[in-house]
Amino acid sequence: MKKKEAWRRAVEAHAALLANAPERLDHLLDLLQGRASLGARLAREPKEKLATLANRKALGELTRLAVSRLENCAKDWPTVPTYHEILCRRRNQLGLLSAGEGNWAEAEKQYRLGLDVALKLEADFAKSPGVGGYSGPLFDNLACLYIKSPKHRDPAKALACAQEAVKRNPNEPAFQCTLADAC
Repeated sequence: MKKKEAWRRAVEAHAALLANAPERLDHLLDLLQGRASLGARLAREPKEKLATLANRKALGELTRLAVSRLENCAKDWPTVPTYHEILCRRRNQLGLLSAGEGNWAEAEKQYRLGLDVALKLEADFAKSPGVGGYSGPLFDNLACLYIKSPKHRDPAKALACAQEAVKRNPNEPAFQCTLADAC
């Protein structure tokens, strides 16, 4: 009972923080990371399915709020790669959340939006140290979507995306596996 009460209090605390979402982007991203960590812990608890579903919904809402603010930051400060990098990762996260709920169309949309940001980021900041590799995971997730989605199954698109992922990140074993599945 103590564990269940602790989960309930943690979820309530995060819900209260979300209701009063901080204005500062760094605080919002910290809250997002905390919510993701809570979700990961809840997912490991087999008796907490309802809490996991509620957490996934809250995580989606919080991620959408962060994406909205990040889009503004990326637009206002186009020469700062950090905003673009985080925006790309959050779009990918929204795609994963949508795919996990079986909302394939929304997952594809989020992956595509993230890919647009990633490709622009990689082009605009190609000579900046530490910038790169953001499009590979998005291409891989699109390939997986085109392999697994009942409504979006498209072997040709899956193969093209998987090949792009491997081309951009040739040493990533997960991308190699996706390519094998797409063949």
